[in-house]
Amino acid sequence: MTEADSEPKILSNALTQWVDLSITQWKNQSYHRDRSTEDYDTLFSVLLIALFDPVDSKIRNILNGDNYLVEGADVKANGSLMTTEDIMTVLSGMERGTDPLHLQVLYDSEYEEPTRHMSEQLSSQFSGLMVFYYDGSPMTLAKIFESGKAVKTHLLLLCSEFSIVEIFEQIRIKRLQSHFVQWILFAPEGLTKNAMTGAIEQFVYEGTHVTLVAKQRDDVFVIYTVNANNKGVMRFFNNGKWSRSDANNKDTLPLLMSPRDHQLYWDMKGRVLTVAAVDVIPYFRIGGKYPDGSLIPTVGTDVAIVRALSQALNFTFRVVSPLDNAWGYPQPDGTVTGMIGMVARREVHFAVSGIAVNGRRKTVIDYAYPYYHAYLGIYSPAPKQKNRAMAVLSPFSLQVWICIAAIILVMGPLMKIISMVSRTFQKEERSLYLHVYSFNMFRNIVTQCNPISTRQWPQRILLIFWFFFCLITSALYSGTLTAVLAIPAYERPIDYLSDLPRAVDEGYTLTVTGDSTNEYIFREAKDGIYKVVWDLFDHKNRKRSFVDRPDTALERMLHEKVVHFCPVVGGRILTASLGSKKFYEGKEKFFPQGYGVPIPQGAPYNEQFSYWLRKMNEGGLIDKWVNIENERVAVNTLLNEQSTKMVITLTHLQAAFFVIIFGYSTGAVVMLIEIRFSKLSF
Repeated sequence: MTEADSEPKILSNALTQWVDLSITQWKNQSYHRDRSTEDYDTLFSVLLIALFDPVDSKIRNILNGDNYLVEGADVKANGSLMTTEDIMTVLSGMERGTDPLHLQVLYDSEYEEPTRHMSEQLSSQFSGLMVFYYDGSPMTLAKIFESGKAVKTHLLLLCSEFSIVEIFEQIRIKRLQSHFVQWILFAPEGLTKNAMTGAIEQFVYEGTHVTLVAKQRDDVFVIYTVNANNKGVMRFFNNGKWSRSDANNKDTLPLLMSPRDHQLYWDMKGRVLTVAAVDVIPYFRIGGKYPDGSLIPTVGTDVAIVRALSQALNFTFRVVSPLDNAWGYPQPDGTVTGMIGMVARREVHFAVSGIAVNGRRKTVIDYAYPYYHAYLGIYSPAPKQKNRAMAVLSPFSLQVWICIAAIILVMGPLMKIISMVSRTFQKEERSLYLHVYSFNMFRNIVTQCNPISTRQWPQRILLIFWFFFCLITSALYSGTLTAVLAIPAYERPIDYLSDLPRAVDEGYTLTVTGDSTNEYIFREAKDGIYKVVWDLFDHKNRKRSFVDRPDTALERMLHEKVVHFCPVVGGRILTASLGSKKFYEGKEKFFPQGYGVPIPQGAPYNEQFSYWLRKMNEGGLIDKWVNIENERVAVNTLLNEQSTKMVITLTHLQAAFFVIIFGYSTGAVVMLIEIRFSKLSF
């Protein structure tokens, strides 16, 4: 066997021994003692695969024992060890103009001595310098991220490769990554591809800023940053070279150390993004599944928005839904539900479906530009027409009816008295009976003919004024009754939040979409009308008041007493799709809110998404797509609903039928009484 034949095998054996030694060291760390052996074997299998870039076939062949040598810039930068002078030179070059550089240093025991000497120089050069010792505890990392929260911070990592891998693993597990922190690493012995860089690529999220500085020659440094490739996989990219001669140019090094976001995300070159969505009118409709399990988007305002973004930024997308089918919200136990949870956990690249911008949600995710604004509305079943059983009495008040009845009762006896008095000084052939006079007075009031004829002027004068009284009374009654029957009277509607206590007393159930902004504006209220409304929800049976989707509540509204709160733009389209005449939209509109696209915190494509969403909004495209949904639903509603003509129905005339039925019943009772008394007389 020649020396050339044996060299790959020697290197392969060396790699195996290094991995075994690393596993042993990893298991001895106190932070990992609670993990099983299988977990370590699996973890280091991943690290071994990531040892070098997967496309480097030479390294794979070496691991397989093939006859290839390790060479080239993919493994070494052909440089020398970094010195403290080199590190100070690079840090000095990072300062840009008068902008203060917030610098923090994290070191371990291997770099304790160099860090102590370097700190003296750094503290004199950078104000507010903070130095932390890494002891393997996640609390140290949490303290660093808390101190640099919401401030652009550069974190210099002076640790062994083993500690660096462990640090990035802890950051991944504890979700401590922040786009405000820019990590700065210096390649040990000039290495640019090793287990450390492979682990970083595996553990960091998209949008995490990691810069690796490798010394190529005494005065030249190669700058690498971690970015996503066209497939969304995190990789180190060569951003260029920087030399000591460029130190006077304060813009060169900061630009090289900046991520390549501007280049990567304006044209994603067909990259596949994952979108979280739920099926809800009018935002996002789903029409089935593809063979890979992803959902098929059909129509909706947000479907149009996603398609426009994909065309503008040159990406494709696949749609998934959360298991709970909810919009989602941060929970008291620290978990995050629904689509917001998927975004926060970076399971998807963004989410849509009419998601409101909310302060609590911003603690776990970011929003791209809010592309639409709307108010919340109050929706309830269409008020029913009032019972018309007593409509025949509605034209007059009770006092008027009492006066009319009294006058009718008086007119009969008065006509009889006049007739009897007149017979004493006038020759009258006969005088009518009292019941005849009384019945004819009633006939007059209901506009029937009057068969009474008299020669007595007192009776004639009285009848003249009586007829005028009957004419006026019957005209007012007829006109008012016609208006009552033609213009339906409805039950009192639910127009305002202040009407809700009355509605609950009448048997209504308040509903709102669960785990949404619409729920939390009531839940988080400490006082006022929102707190009053929150107490009116059914908290004993949460499923009754907190529904999964708005259309679920509106469908229940067709056969139950339900009040639902939802955005006006969606509520109007939903009610139109189900039959707008079946629902009522309250007069009060409250809690204006914006709708945005949730994206992971620090997502590097926020700028690009916001730019195009703003363009769509300013160009009127968002309003156009909303109007398209309105028109589409309106056309379907017109085709499905029959035109209604205003005709008199049984509902209008039920009072008249009640009167005649009452008359039949009364006549029957009187007839039975007469029959009874006639038998007794015999």
